[in-house]
Amino acid sequence: MDVDFCTIEGCSKAVKAKGWCAMHHQRYLRYGNPYYVRPNKNVYHRRPIKPMRSTRLCELNGCDRVHAAKGMCRVHYNANKKES
Repeated sequence: MDVDFCTIEGCSKAVKAKGWCAMHHQRYLRYGNPYYVRPNKNVYHRRPIKPMRSTRLCELNGCDRVHAAKGMCRVHYNANKKES
């Protein structure tokens, strides 16, 4: 019994239909092109990297800590919250 091979160059699988193996025939049925290769999802759909911390500083005079809430750093925000 003589087995025919896929007519796509570089493919050595057995023929299923139209001279193509099952994989190339399925690509033709699904995409209309036996040579079609799906793009890698991970490469094209990466999320942008968000900054870890705010670049704003505490608005109270003389404080150089990073902003946390309502224009103040964590220390001043907590102190102001306790006073209220």
